[in-house]
Amino acid sequence: MSKADRLREELTWLKLFFAAFLAIDVSVIAWLAQNYGTAKTILLLGAFVVIFAITAGLVFIVRLAYKRIEQLEQC
Repeated sequence: MSKADRLREELTWLKLFFAAFLAIDVSVIAWLAQNYGTAKTILLLGAFVVIFAITAGLVFIVRLAYKRIEQLEQC
């Protein structure tokens, strides 16, 4: 497998992880928006932690994808 093929395959996996993380992030935000008035404080704090972690993961995936795209352009 050439380097370009390997980078394309890695970009495909990054797209998959990006879509999954985005779906989780949107779902937790929607849950938080619907239940902020009735949920216990610990659940709200947990939701905020999950949102922060997943959003940080999304940023990491995007930055990694841009690096792989730059590497692919050099091939």
